[in-house]
Amino acid sequence: MDGQRKEPVMATGLWSELGRALRGPLGWVGRLAFAYILLFFGLMVWCAIELFAAEDTRDQILFAVGVVLTFLISALCKLYLYMLMNRNALEDRLERIEKRLETSASGSGS
Repeated sequence: MDGQRKEPVMATGLWSELGRALRGPLGWVGRLAFAYILLFFGLMVWCAIELFAAEDTRDQILFAVGVVLTFLISALCKLYLYMLMNRNALEDRLERIEKRLETSASGSGS
């Protein structure tokens, strides 16, 4: 291995990445998305319960549409939160690559 020391790979889990997304520079947006996820999940459960309790066909269709819409909105918020987590992880990797390039350039340029 050319005598170069490799930098350890920092493996982070899902929960630590989620915490970083909620605390980072766009943390308020992440917290808002997380609140929307909880809100729309609760609405989806309520609509599902009302769907099976409804006797009128019109009400059943209304609550079925409510379940689908709240599911989609919740999924989109989760997608945004995962993209925010991916962005933070990508920035970290790019910083490590930049540091590695700087050290290799300064080491070979002497």
